[in-house]
Amino acid sequence: MMVGRGRAEALLSLEDEEIKRAMLKDVRLRPPPGSALPADDAGIFTRVYRWKEAVCMGPPGMFSAVADMRREFERGGMKNLFLAGDYMRVPSVNGALASGIDAANDAADRLASHQG
Repeated sequence: MMVGRGRAEALLSLEDEEIKRAMLKDVRLRPPPGSALPADDAGIFTRVYRWKEAVCMGPPGMFSAVADMRREFERGGMKNLFLAGDYMRVPSVNGALASGIDAANDAADRLASHQG
């Protein structure tokens, strides 16, 4: 979930569990299209990172390395492994969030396909 600077500054002083509850409340108000986010928090795990300034920088050649990694991952046929992080997209908080959303949607889709 993307958080603006003012909201981030307000959240920064909270405990991790308070941040988790606030973010889950927000995402449930505006779930991503096609989201299968459960109504309760059972099975949901979070990790809170506190960056005073949201800047992530990748080394030269990172985009090629990420593309190679994705190809290898797809060729390996690994199932039930969903990768997310700033290393999966443009190295930034936005990239990490976008890859996290994709990984969460992929995991939700996998779970939904096994329930039917």
